[in-house]
Amino acid sequence: MKRMSPLALVLALAVVAAAGAEELRFGMNEDARDELKFTSRAPLEQITGRAAKIRGSIAIPDSTQLLGDSVAAWFEVDLTSIDTGIELRNAHMRDRFLQTSLYPTATLRLREVVGAVVADDADPDGVRSVSALEPGAPTRLSIVGTFRVHGEEREIQIDNLTVTHFPASDDTKGVRPGDLLTVKGSFAISLDDYRIVRPRALFLRLSDRLEVEFHMTAAAGIVAPSPSPFQE
Repeated sequence: MKRMSPLALVLALAVVAAAGAEELRFGMNEDARDELKFTSRAPLEQITGRAAKIRGSIAIPDSTQLLGDSVAAWFEVDLTSIDTGIELRNAHMRDRFLQTSLYPTATLRLREVVGAVVADDADPDGVRSVSALEPGAPTRLSIVGTFRVHGEEREIQIDNLTVTHFPASDDTKGVRPGDLLTVKGSFAISLDDYRIVRPRALFLRLSDRLEVEFHMTAAAGIVAPSPSPFQE
């Protein structure tokens, strides 16, 4: 049998690796089941607001390489859809604080995965590091990105972003079309960082720190929309 030259072997391995790599793309377009929630825990009052109009796109160019600059994702929230449970408070939140007539959306962009683990009872730490998504296995990511609201953008790192890839099946087709990717996590922001002013009368009722939580499902069968232009 004729032996393969080193160069030919390298090329053959590259072809096999390329064949195993799969690009994953998912879209979201204002499904009411998706939710972003913020909570303000002030000394005199706790306020929770929810927004259910979320658009977005997630692209993983190489399914075998999750770490590094291998993920491009954005999620855009329609802030005019925020509901705190009290209509007058909704109006104040939109008009006086977020100024949604000028800045109608908030945008979360994710770009660099710096760590990825899945639960593993066999490991002493209870988790093991991974470099790719494993179908059906919740994968906890540490990921760097930016958050933009009220015309201001700041870099953030989310250390508890959990994503789960569900290949299309009879069980998923009733949810959304194609492969699914569930995304959930949380992070905190300071209103001062985004130049959102709290009237002095509300210092004890509206905290400077907001906890932001989100739970969304993107689908390969949904064409990803384009981001709205920022309105400065």
